[in-house]
Amino acid sequence: MAPHSEVPGSFAVRPLALQQEESEAEDSVPTPARHRRSYNAVYVALMGALLLGLAFTVGRKDQASREQRQVSTMTDTVELYNDDQSLFVEPIGLALSGFPKPPPGEPLKYVVFRCGPNDYAGGFGDRLAGLFGAAYIALSMHRVLKVDWPELSEVFSENMVPWQYDPNELGISAHDQNILSTRHFRKNPDWPDERDFAGLSSDVVVMDAWKVDHPEQKWIDRAYREYPSDVVSGDARNSRVLIFSGNRGSSWDWYDHLQEFGLLPQGCSFWETYNAIFGALFRPNPTFFGMPVDVEVASLARPRYTTSVPLSKAIGVLKRPDTFSLGIHIRAGDEVIKHEANGEQCLNQGPNMDHVRCIMKLAKEKQHLSTRVLVIFSDSRCVKDKLMDWFMDSEAFTEVWTQKLTGSVNIDTTLSEKEDAEKHAFRQSMRDWIMMRYVDMFGITTSYSFLSGFPSSALVTSSVDKELYELNGCQVGKQNSLCASRFC
Repeated sequence: MAPHSEVPGSFAVRPLALQQEESEAEDSVPTPARHRRSYNAVYVALMGALLLGLAFTVGRKDQASREQRQVSTMTDTVELYNDDQSLFVEPIGLALSGFPKPPPGEPLKYVVFRCGPNDYAGGFGDRLAGLFGAAYIALSMHRVLKVDWPELSEVFSENMVPWQYDPNELGISAHDQNILSTRHFRKNPDWPDERDFAGLSSDVVVMDAWKVDHPEQKWIDRAYREYPSDVVSGDARNSRVLIFSGNRGSSWDWYDHLQEFGLLPQGCSFWETYNAIFGALFRPNPTFFGMPVDVEVASLARPRYTTSVPLSKAIGVLKRPDTFSLGIHIRAGDEVIKHEANGEQCLNQGPNMDHVRCIMKLAKEKQHLSTRVLVIFSDSRCVKDKLMDWFMDSEAFTEVWTQKLTGSVNIDTTLSEKEDAEKHAFRQSMRDWIMMRYVDMFGITTSYSFLSGFPSSALVTSSVDKELYELNGCQVGKQNSLCASRFC
């Protein structure tokens, strides 16, 4: 096995073909995929770069300025919804923005999805499902949707819907603001929540819908995941602001009834509604999409190495028509994460060969394409390392990528006690999640009885028509598996 290496690769000293490509179109995105070459050629190129360092420094300020403009241009063109769903983005965006406006004399009313620093929160799939649940409540009640989730604004900016939450803008009283800021959501569903948020005026009502699948908590579904519901028709109607937190999205019946009553665009399917909601709310935050990602790269052409590349450029590679990308997500589970965090050695000595055989089978279908990228996603460093080592000796892919993980890898607040660790894990998770949305084909396996909400939410918000395979058995994945016990 070739040793790991930190020497700069094609991201740092780009092949002539990439330099020519950049000169043809200023907003083009450099690809990390390399043509096969001998190690001697690489050595000569690197030594030439060192000896002629002046050539790489002249005009560096202008180049840096140009690359910054490229990042901005790239993020402007990265849409968060498919062309097929773009027809529905505008009407859903208008509805979530409060159109049509209420009659004169009647106030605007709001639904606020909240996921604050000290609130109980599961993984990203749970949180996004809860945001979709809040969006469905807003659509059901003709209300404006706001989002009180500070971390999210690091990654996404407002698109059609001005979703960022400001209690003063909403006219929430100082008394109610004090209660909301000093109390927190717990893993304890209640409606209306007058236990953890006691003392609020009638202007504000709170719903805690964090469902944990206990039989005694089934009632929370009936309270809001249908139309009409207790929330839509009951106490919430008398309050101007509904603060909501939970981890469930729509249901099939809820969607059907909103279609029946004309509260969703005609012809917008169940899955397209999620895509359109996401696209109406969010567009890429140029700062986050322009930040470097530490990517481990492997191929036959050279040893494994680590490089940094802006997230927007990695996305650009995956979007190219001449690139085939296969993303695989292997969910090892919370117990494995804890063991690895404690510095324990990998439990198994090699990759799961059933998974490897399935990946090789899927790759064979695309061997005619010159650029074939395997992107490995996992919550386990051991799983990632083993697969990287195995595929670096394979011709199935021209390149294998995985994000180099550091520190905490799980954003679930039940697994992390330190706020800084959770923030770091959130940024790492979002880089993986965003790249998941742009791979051409997806293979998945999990240690749980249901699909992990993390990759499921990436597919739900991008394209449920993407080719999906279960790595165990290498079977075509069923579309309804994307429900992941959260979205349907």
